[in-house]
Amino acid sequence: MILRRSLTACALSITLIAAPLVANAAGADDLVYEIQPGDSLYGIAESHDISVASLLRVNDLTLTSVILPGQQLRLPEGATSPAASPEPSAPAATGGSHLVVWGDSLSGIAARYGVSLSSLLSVNDLQVSSLIVPGQQLRLPEGATSSPAASPEPSAPAATGGSHLVVWGDSLSGI
Repeated sequence: MILRRSLTACALSITLIAAPLVANAAGADDLVYEIQPGDSLYGIAESHDISVASLLRVNDLTLTSVILPGQQLRLPEGATSPAASPEPSAPAATGGSHLVVWGDSLSGIAARYGVSLSSLLSVNDLQVSSLIVPGQQLRLPEGATSSPAASPEPSAPAATGGSHLVVWGDSLSGI
């Protein structure tokens, strides 16, 4: 009986001590950000004046985690709202933008607009291993053609299974 009272008192003490901590952890002061098409962890961190590492930590993510439009991320303490942040300087002149559709690849988009893959990656703060998703808006580097370059028509598949000569910009879904 004494042991039972001691355990009950201990559990009550823990509850009374932990309750304010839990309330603060999920309190109204927390900033939450809803991911938009084209967002990246780097871009979200930069616009809220926080480090990528802290954004990853509070959301239990890694650098290879996939984020999707509509997903909500908690912002760590010290995050600023984008409206309170000074406007970033205008990006270098670009050649327009491209809306990612199913089957697009970074190298295919670069080839389609006649720009190098490295310049496309650079103006979008991406890496070769970055994921792009349908609905994402990519900036095109300066010098991009205003409309997609005419790409060679894919060869018609041979009736017997045949073969296809892969050309720059091809993707598996496009073949």
